[in-house]
Amino acid sequence: MFCSDPACTYRITGIFCVERTPTPDFSYNHGRKHTAISYRIRGSAAFDLGKRQLTAGDGSVTYIPPGVDYGVKNDAHEKLIILHLQRIGGDAPDFEVVENAFELEPLFFALHKSWEEGGPASYNRSMAQLYAIFEALQRKREPPITASARVLAPGLELLRRNFRDHTLTVSKLAGACFVSEVYFRRLYREAFGCTPMQTILELRFSYACTLLRAGYYTCRQAAEMAGFADVKYFRTAFRRRFGITPTQYAAGQTLKSPPRPLSRRRTNRSAGA
Repeated sequence: MFCSDPACTYRITGIFCVERTPTPDFSYNHGRKHTAISYRIRGSAAFDLGKRQLTAGDGSVTYIPPGVDYGVKNDAHEKLIILHLQRIGGDAPDFEVVENAFELEPLFFALHKSWEEGGPASYNRSMAQLYAIFEALQRKREPPITASARVLAPGLELLRRNFRDHTLTVSKLAGACFVSEVYFRRLYREAFGCTPMQTILELRFSYACTLLRAGYYTCRQAAEMAGFADVKYFRTAFRRRFGITPTQYAAGQTLKSPPRPLSRRRTNRSAGA
C-alpha cells in the first residue's frame, strides 16, 4: 500500500474540497509533479491508465503518484476532498484505489478543516491527521484475525512489551495465553514460520542495533539493555547473525542482512490450527 513504506515521508502542499459536474468523456492529465490522494464523498469515477482501468465509488480513497499519465471521467455529480502532497524517499508506489473506506470520512473532513483554519499550529496538526489516515488505511488492509491469532494475542503483546527482559521465556508467553508451551510453539510456528525464541532474538538484535548506532552506549550496555544477559554470547551471536562485530557496526559498517522483526506474514495459514 502507498502509505506503508517506512522509508518515505510526506509534505502537505494543499488540501481542497472539490465538486465536479459529470464528464462523459475522459479528460487526461499528463505528468503532474505532485502526489494526490482523494477521498470521494459522493459520486464515482473511471480511470484510464492505458493498460488497465480502475473505478472509484462513494467512500473510496484514490492515490495518484506524480508523473503518471491517466484519464478520468465521472458519470454523475461528485464531491471530493483532495490532498496535494510531496513524497520524499522510499520506493515509488503505483496508482491505487481503496474502496469502501467510509470510516475514514470524518478523518478527511477533520484534516480539511484543520488545514483551512490556518494558524501557527495548523500544519503540524494537519500532518498528524494525515498520518492518522495512513494508520487507518493500513489497519483496513490487515488480514482478518484467525482463531489461532486470537489465542496467540496475549503472548504476542507480552513479547512486544517485554522482549528486552532477559528473564522472558517461551513458557511465560504460553502462560499468558493459558496454553501449554508445546501448543504455543506449534501455533506460533504455523503463524509466523519461525520459533518464538527466534523472534525474541530478532527483536533484541534490532534494538541493540539502534543503541549501537546511536553512539551513546558501549557494546556491553547495548547488550544488557536489549535483553542479552551474557555479553560474550551477544558478541558471538551478533557476528554469526550479521557477519560483522557489534563494534564494527557501531563504527558505521553495514549489516549483511538486517534484523527481521515480528511479522504477520503467515497468520492466515493458521486459521485451521
